[in-house]
Amino acid sequence: MPQASVKSWVAKLNHFIFTNTYVINGKEAIRVKELKHFLDFAIELMLLENSDASVINYAIKVISKKHLGVNAKDYYIKQIHHLVLLYPYLINLLEFQVFEAHKIDER
Repeated sequence: MPQASVKSWVAKLNHFIFTNTYVINGKEAIRVKELKHFLDFAIELMLLENSDASVINYAIKVISKKHLGVNAKDYYIKQIHHLVLLYPYLINLLEFQVFEAHKIDER
């Protein structure tokens, strides 16, 4: 039987629809509520894939291309911190995909 060119979780994350967005500096901006839904969806997919953290890795890369407002950014930092504690190999993404992408300075 033919096989799909991408894993189903990649397609599901790529087809996630952020319904209440706005644009800032040419980037699609998402609100806290949608960020929560997306991260919950990604975590659910990860669990369905036998805790394959590649799902979260990919989700972080998707979010890195979005603009996050102050509240969304605070929520995101807390969630990423929690996920990095659970999956330490995600730490490699922090510098470029989280801190630089969202202009987060050291606190």
